[in-house]
Amino acid sequence: MPTEPDTGATTLVKLQNIAIIDPGLSFREISELICFPSLEQLAVKCHRKQEAAGCDVLPSTSRHPSSSSLKKLTLTISMNCNHELRRVLSACSALESFICNISSMQNVNDDPVSSADLSRALMSCQQTLIRMEFNSILGNIDSEPSLELSQFKNVRSLKASSLFLFEEDEQDEPALRNGLYARLPPSLESLEILFASDTYAFKSLNEIEGSDDNSDEAFSAEIKADNVIWLSELAQYRQSLSYVRIEEDGGRSPSMRAHKTASLHDAPPRVKEAFYVAHTEIDLYLRPLLYPSLERHSS
Repeated sequence: MPTEPDTGATTLVKLQNIAIIDPGLSFREISELICFPSLEQLAVKCHRKQEAAGCDVLPSTSRHPSSSSLKKLTLTISMNCNHELRRVLSACSALESFICNISSMQNVNDDPVSSADLSRALMSCQQTLIRMEFNSILGNIDSEPSLELSQFKNVRSLKASSLFLFEEDEQDEPALRNGLYARLPPSLESLEILFASDTYAFKSLNEIEGSDDNSDEAFSAEIKADNVIWLSELAQYRQSLSYVRIEEDGGRSPSMRAHKTASLHDAPPRVKEAFYVAHTEIDLYLRPLLYPSLERHSS
């Protein structure tokens, strides 16, 4: 008598889109999913610690990158898993879109996610990737050094938290961000940067620290010329850009809580001119209290 086909397994391997939330999911299991022949999109949220030493992350059937048809991978993690991620991405030979969400650590002994390690892990997909997104959901990120994406020549769209793009001193001081353009993909067309809590597009941390005691003086100060160069350079040296969005998140300090909602503002004159000359559209969503000299757009 013929054996009945395993319809459940057949259905699984034919799936094109899978989303899984499982804190116990291992990277070996993620690798097995990636090798489903019809799978094009995979979203995984896991907090599993690194595989045991000597354990091969990739199953034997998935060691050949050509076996994967995955085009979009969304990964939510909370700890540094550089080795495992590098092995997983090496099997994603057709990957076009990578979204990485860093959530709060489940264990205080876990190492923070490293921007530099992410850059290296993605190198195996540098020829196929066209879209990248890096988000921090109260996550702990080691930004020394920051993301280095200049070798990703085919990436057209990048969305990232400022925690990935700027090293610690650059996050605190906008005047140190000059040259950001050189770390970005050379053919970039769309760029979105979200400034995390207590980081600012055009204000240094030193300018804000005294705001609780002397908020009028700290907030009403004009934007320093050196603090906008990094953004002007994007228009000047990344001429493939057609759209840039800069957005500030709400701050944690008491003086900022009532003013955390960002609204659309005109760009500083130097930035406005650079983007006009480059024919690049720019949207600035800033905390109104910090930039009284910039015209605010009504919603």
